[in-house]
Amino acid sequence: MESFRTDSAQDRLTALRRPIPTNTSVAGVFPNRALALALGSVVILGVALAFFLTQRPEPSVSTAQVSDTAPSVQLTNELLDGESYVAVAAEVGTFPPNLSAGAKVRMVVVPSFESGQITRSLDEVAIVRDVTSPTELGNTFVITVQAPLSVAVAVADAQKVHLVVVEEATS
Repeated sequence: MESFRTDSAQDRLTALRRPIPTNTSVAGVFPNRALALALGSVVILGVALAFFLTQRPEPSVSTAQVSDTAPSVQLTNELLDGESYVAVAAEVGTFPPNLSAGAKVRMVVVPSFESGQITRSLDEVAIVRDVTSPTELGNTFVITVQAPLSVAVAVADAQKVHLVVVEEATS
């Protein structure tokens, strides 16, 4: 059996031991100044990206400012026949932020989805008696109004109540 190769084993070993000249190094492709510039740019971009990713702004949450000043209008502690004090649980955004005692309001009641009723405005006008700010654990204001008993029934049946000022408290 004859070999088709013309190289002998000795020639092959010599070829393997001989160093191969390489001129494909990075220094040969780029001049030193261009290499330093490219590496510097990459480092600067990396630092800038890290800075922007760590400097996210904190979300700001603002709460409604409710006036706790006593109105100059004298509110009597008398309830007329058929009237009641109604406590309305109201979240921020369901009443004007400058709501204060003495203001006259109408209410918009939003029924629960399952009831099949529609959102409606109550015709009765109520007088705001007190606005109590939420505690540390919640964001629900308690607004006490003086209104007819029918308002109390509608508020108790509603999922959410919005207050609309129809006459501001006189100061």
